[in-house]
Amino acid sequence: MIPNGINSGVSWGWLECGFVGAYSEAAKGEKNDHRALLRELDQRQKQVLSLFTKSKYITTREIAELLSIHPRTALNLCKKWVESEYIIQHGDANKSRKYELADKWLELV
Repeated sequence: MIPNGINSGVSWGWLECGFVGAYSEAAKGEKNDHRALLRELDQRQKQVLSLFTKSKYITTREIAELLSIHPRTALNLCKKWVESEYIIQHGDANKSRKYELADKWLELV
C-alpha cells in the first residue's frame, strides 16, 4: 500500500515493509509524525527496522541476510550502530550476541 499520489511503478523497498503506516499518518497530519526520526536514519538502518517488527532481538546473521552483505560487514555496522545508540548490544560472545532497538526508535516499529 503506497500513499496516494506516488508513482506506483517505483519500488519503495523498506517503505513497503511496514513503514507505510508512519508515512501515511504523517501525510494525514496525525499526531504520530515519524518523518523527523526517519530522516535521522540511513537506508540500511531503515531496512533493519523491519526485523524489529518481527522480534525484539536480532542477530548479525539476520542483518547480513536482509542487507545481502557479509556477516563481518554486518558486525561492523552493528558496532557503529551501538556507538551511535541506534541499537543496544546484549552479550559479548560472537555466537550468542544479539541486538535490541534503542528506546528512541521503538515508536517506529
